[in-house]
Amino acid sequence: MQTLSLIGNLHFIAGGITLVAGFTALFATKGSQLHRFFGRVFVCFMLALTASGLLLSVQRDILFTVFLGLLTLYCFLTGWASLSRWYVAKWVCRLSPIMALTLCLGSVLGGIKAANSATGTLNDLPAGAFYFIAAVSFLCAVLDLSYWRQPTLSRKQQLIRHVWRMGFALFLSASIFFFGNNHVIPEALRTPLILSIPVLLVVAVTSIYIFLLALRPKFTRFRY
Repeated sequence: MQTLSLIGNLHFIAGGITLVAGFTALFATKGSQLHRFFGRVFVCFMLALTASGLLLSVQRDILFTVFLGLLTLYCFLTGWASLSRWYVAKWVCRLSPIMALTLCLGSVLGGIKAANSATGTLNDLPAGAFYFIAAVSFLCAVLDLSYWRQPTLSRKQQLIRHVWRMGFALFLSASIFFFGNNHVIPEALRTPLILSIPVLLVVAVTSIYIFLLALRPKFTRFRY
């Protein structure tokens, strides 16, 4: 129990820093020193966040959050690897379809297990919740395979892949915090509208950046 408590505290601290770094990087000029610094902080603490979250989920036997944590881990790792020059990033890109398909298969099996249970649920969630993760993972695998077949990606393709995957990882983290672990927020602020604002903000800003990148690859807020 003491070990779980320690991991839980580390998970909370990592989550708080991840959200601060993620939102800062989201609104900073892309490619600026501020964006790069907080982007690195986001990646480092996201690793700590997902690792501690997975440990807690396994210890508590919560299969759904295991898959949710793995999906978050996959998204931000592949988003980071899209622009990184590190050698390990190349292997992340090469293995990304296998990672996504493995996660898809595991989520499908989780959905089947939920559907066949006495209550029709697993971890108090219906099979559809697991199938949703499977669907997202399958879509990512298809996109990864399409990227994989191309000898090189254009800069615009790399940027779009980086932005949407990092944005989606931040969206998942913000959703889990504001809807699943909001007990640390003052009760007066725990209304559906207020809790939804940060999550919807991530979706809106990420979507706008992707649209502008697709429309205008030389969008001035991107200094890569």
